[in-house]
Amino acid sequence: MLYYVYDWTIRTDDHCTYYIGFLIGEDGNRYSLVCNTYHRPIYVKYWALHYKFGDVNQALQSIVRTQSIKHGMTYYEEEKLLLRCTEHKPHKIICIELSSLQERSKVVQYLNAVRVKVYEDEIDDMVVFLNRYNIPRTGWLNLDKAKLVTNGKITTRPELHVKHKHIKTVTKVGIPPMKILCMDIETYTTRPYSVAKAFHPDDEIRMIGVVYRYKDYYEKIVFCIGATEGSFVHKDFLLYCCRDQYHLIDEYVKYVSDKDPEIVTGYNHFSYDYAFLVDRYFHKHGSKASYSKLRGEPVVPTKETWSSSAFKSNDFWLLRASGIIDIDLMQFATRERHFDGYSLNEVSKKVLKMSKVDLDYSTMHMLFTRGNLPDLMEIADYCVQDCMLPILLIDSLKVIVSVMESSVILRMSPNDLHTKGSAQQIIGQLHYECMTNGYIIDSDRTPRIKFQGAVVLDPKPNVYTDCATVDFSSLYPSIIISENICYTTFVPHDAVQGYKTIDIDMDRSDLQEYYTPYIKHDDGTKCTIGFAFDKTRKAIIPEMLKKLLAKRKECKEMMKTCSESERDIWDKRQYSYKISANSIYGILASPNVSMSFSIAAACVTSVGRSHLINTVAILKNKFKADIVYGDTDSCFIRLKGCSSHDEYKAKCSKICDYIYKKNGHSVRLEFENSFKKLLMMGKKKYVGLRYDGTRYMRGVTSVQKNRSDYLKKMYNDIVSIILECPAKEQAIAYVVLCLKSLVCGMVDPDMLKIAVKVNESNNNVQLNALLKHMDDNGIMREPNQKIYYLYKVGNTATHTDRRMPFEWMIQNKVPIDYLQYIESELLNPIDTLLCVVGLPAIVTEFVGSMKYIMEHGLHLDMDVPMDPAMRQAIKRLDMKG
Repeated sequence: MLYYVYDWTIRTDDHCTYYIGFLIGEDGNRYSLVCNTYHRPIYVKYWALHYKFGDVNQALQSIVRTQSIKHGMTYYEEEKLLLRCTEHKPHKIICIELSSLQERSKVVQYLNAVRVKVYEDEIDDMVVFLNRYNIPRTGWLNLDKAKLVTNGKITTRPELHVKHKHIKTVTKVGIPPMKILCMDIETYTTRPYSVAKAFHPDDEIRMIGVVYRYKDYYEKIVFCIGATEGSFVHKDFLLYCCRDQYHLIDEYVKYVSDKDPEIVTGYNHFSYDYAFLVDRYFHKHGSKASYSKLRGEPVVPTKETWSSSAFKSNDFWLLRASGIIDIDLMQFATRERHFDGYSLNEVSKKVLKMSKVDLDYSTMHMLFTRGNLPDLMEIADYCVQDCMLPILLIDSLKVIVSVMESSVILRMSPNDLHTKGSAQQIIGQLHYECMTNGYIIDSDRTPRIKFQGAVVLDPKPNVYTDCATVDFSSLYPSIIISENICYTTFVPHDAVQGYKTIDIDMDRSDLQEYYTPYIKHDDGTKCTIGFAFDKTRKAIIPEMLKKLLAKRKECKEMMKTCSESERDIWDKRQYSYKISANSIYGILASPNVSMSFSIAAACVTSVGRSHLINTVAILKNKFKADIVYGDTDSCFIRLKGCSSHDEYKAKCSKICDYIYKKNGHSVRLEFENSFKKLLMMGKKKYVGLRYDGTRYMRGVTSVQKNRSDYLKKMYNDIVSIILECPAKEQAIAYVVLCLKSLVCGMVDPDMLKIAVKVNESNNNVQLNALLKHMDDNGIMREPNQKIYYLYKVGNTATHTDRRMPFEWMIQNKVPIDYLQYIESELLNPIDTLLCVVGLPAIVTEFVGSMKYIMEHGLHLDMDVPMDPAMRQAIKRLDMKG
């Protein structure tokens, strides 16, 4: 029988280390794999021990005595290459093995204390074990000669005890059905119009909703605090009333343990729900109840606080339990998909074509306060809905397939895929490549070099007809492969003569002393340094990239012939290979990982800049192309004689082939797109109208999530006029019409609301002022969700003081300050757009007219009732018409 492993963990005691996999058998039963025959070695240089202690054998025996090693220590010699060593010859390495990770840790600490370098100690133990025997993080296994122990002492499931050499990977497509449990909490605060906070001692969890699913079976239960303990049946769920908050959470934990799910999920539960569970229960009572599949193991609360350029700031709680994959669908959605908004309601509308039946905060507070059974049933019905939608999203977004396939390829735990930065996602793969090629990883001890990133050519803002884009395919991976850039191929400064160098220009003041031997030119202000990589040597990273790109190509070929049921799996695999290849540069450039290599990153971007600049020169000089814009790996061009997609495709393909040959077949340039009209507004901001009538947008206001719908509509309509109408001046008439409609009250206020996202790490003066207004007016808010606001009419000095929550203004019929809305929301993006195509800044003129009339107190009667100053401003605008 074959077994599908979906998660791994480690347990260690005084005398042994167990590597444990959690399995689903082909028969549908659950098992645990237990292996205790692998002992992770400690790597130290022979000569380091010899220099420190004299006789190496006596030194190792002394370690056994002084560190009280009770269960024996074995050691042996091996020839290994050091990843960053430029001598390129094997080193004599002492490999020290201990049966217990606890005793291994003692020895490592001792060696570090006496300044003997230990290699690869920062690599995770599980990564080393799985890579050593090429065992997948998730996937099908054959466990030859496994011994079944039905009442295991280590895990809560039947155990299959097996030696590491008998764990074999099996090629099989498909994932067995998994038990899924979705949870959601509802909280209560004595402050009726404020959101409950985990750090506020008086706020409490009043309800925990759960939907459990296995295959086609669903079970819905809601635990709540009620006046009467016991179970009550609703037509769609079971309501279980508890006596207090501790009892409530305890029953939830016991329920999860009883159901024994493989996956626990929720929506934004890492940031909100778990903060409450940790503070109210696990920090105080975690050892008393647990749903871990390891016997006696508590649920471990872990705080994640980190930031990156790709994923911004991250601040949330995890509840780690062995044998359970915990997936926050909000984390998944923000990383894997692009939506206008990421609330549960917005994502459900887009994906499921369903929306929540909302229960506003004030109503929920009233129902909780009354607390009778019908009131609790109403809240519970809402809570179950918040559990059911994520279950449906898991299916529609193919979450399980995505997580499992990514985990295999990235050699990373499913629990870490969406809670760690992109650089962390490559370490497992790089370690495997190093291990299989006989290298030991040594950390980078060179100073981090300051270097320039990608080149972005200054665009020519305007409207262009008949344009195309050409794009370098996998630019950075191609550069790494063609230049053989790697730790193992780096040439030291004293051996660089005779090599072709990659030159980097920089300010002399930014150059650290360590790099002065690499200087090729220095005028005191600017300098050029040159680095070289040996193209004749075998390289870890380029070979790894070749494998990833080849595997991706194989998966795309399989997608053409596989069954429909397997297509999603092959698609997720090819996508994971693509992400892996594109992430290699990130790990080289990252300052926070052990495998960073800033010299290599600097060289990659330098070659990338050269490719773009040289390509632009060829396009201009040989092919007489008009360069509209260039950015990192792509160029927007115009060619004479091309006025259709087919003409551009044919001509650009020939140009790309020529440049590819000119580049020595190193980096391929490809035809990407053609546009009937292109509106170029600035760096990374443009809109293109393709020949087939579809559009491509980047960086423009209409795709920015927090702008108002009215601005997005105006912006899109103006773009349509510019791209599709013969007379662009029609845009002026349209803008005037929109402004008139706005001040005449003919626009739905819902179109005007502006969004801002709130989380605990926000430290913005304007946002804090809005939140203060909300607290002062008793308005509740939900953490990590968007708040919509508008400007109210008032005489305060700054517009910040007039920002008020949208719902509060509508409910209380507070007048909207249209002038402030126009000035703050519409003026800059609309006038900037108009100025790009040579049209006047009409919104600025409108605002100026309004202010002039209001200062002079002029009035004008018009058919449509409106503010007198606005009427006069509109008339003045018409007169300028």
